[in-house]
Parts: sequence; structure tokens; C-alpha cells
Amino acid sequence: MSDSIHLFDRNKSPISFTAKSAIKGIDFINSLDTETFVIEGEEDIQKVLEGANVKLANGNKDIVLHKTNYKEQSMIQFSENKHWGAVGIFILKGATVTQKRGEV
Repeated sequence: MSDSIHLFDRNKSPISFTAKSAIKGIDFINSLDTETFVIEGEEDIQKVLEGANVKLANGNKDIVLHKTNYKEQSMIQFSENKHWGAVGIFILKGATVTQKRGEV
């Protein structure tokens, strides 16, 4: 009996973890359910899901409360900073988004 865990990535390449590095394996599995990307344009804002963690280019962090459109632009409302109103590409460009994978 082997003391290792064997997984396969989406390219069917084997990834092995010893019993001692099981936490690394769990982190890997959890990462399969998470995606991270940088907002560069309107199409990236459209990929953002409610509940996503956003780190703006200036270092401020918040959670997406709501996403909407205004005059054909995608806008995001943040949970902590409701007084900001909805913000668009002018503020979101360069922001890093981390969220669970899912349908937009």
C-alpha cells in the first residue's frame, strides 16, 4: 500500500502527494474551484461574480455585492463601501479578482 495520493490535472498529468504533504494536496484541490484574474477591460468585469474578492490596483480590498449595467457598461457595487455607488472600468482597471468558478 502506498503512502501517497495520486491526482490527475485536466491534461491527465499525474500529480502525487505524500501522506505528509496532504495539506498541499487539499490546497491544490481547492484551487481547482477558484479562479483569479486581473480586470483589463469591460469583458473582464462581465466575468466577475457576486461574492468575489476584489483587490483594487491601489490596494483596497472588498467583496462584490452586486453587478449591474449602466449605459452599456458593467458596474460593480461593493459590500463595505456602499457609499461609493457602482464603479466601472475607470476604478476597476488593474484590480485582481479571486472568486469561485461558476457561470456568470
